[in-house]
Amino acid sequence: MADSFTIRRLTPKDAAAFRSIRLEALRSAPRFFGYSFAEEAVEPLSFFSNRLETHVVFGVWREDTLKGIAAMERGGLAKTRHKGTIWGIYLMPDARGHGLAKNMLATLINDVRGMVSELRLTVSTDNPAAYRLYHDLGFREYGREPRALKIGDVFHDEFLMALSLE
Repeated sequence: MADSFTIRRLTPKDAAAFRSIRLEALRSAPRFFGYSFAEEAVEPLSFFSNRLETHVVFGVWREDTLKGIAAMERGGLAKTRHKGTIWGIYLMPDARGHGLAKNMLATLINDVRGMVSELRLTVSTDNPAAYRLYHDLGFREYGREPRALKIGDVFHDEFLMALSLE
């Protein structure tokens, strides 16, 4: 079934599809993302288009429908440009179970080799499937942030993970 999916880098022309899946991710899985649905839902399409210009974002497509995303932001300061932060990984429920998240993230990792020498990400401590995915791709835990996110009155811890590309 994975044969019917295509993985490619998104461009500003994909902003509407990117906005749609990003908002779906924030709405359906709020405990796994730092941004909230309310914060991003008010942003204009140009906000999402700009992200696609300034970040590396890959998507999984089935025909003309974006089914998954994975993004990386490079450090902006001279002393942090060697690091990239992976963010916003999400697959629509009907695209899960085909190895697409691993393939999409591996494609992103290969694309940014030479651009950054280390990738970092955070993952909720109550998301073991995502933790296994990142571990399988070579990410290693280097810390834990207690109370990293607060949603309503509930705090969520996150693991800090890194992957050396050297």
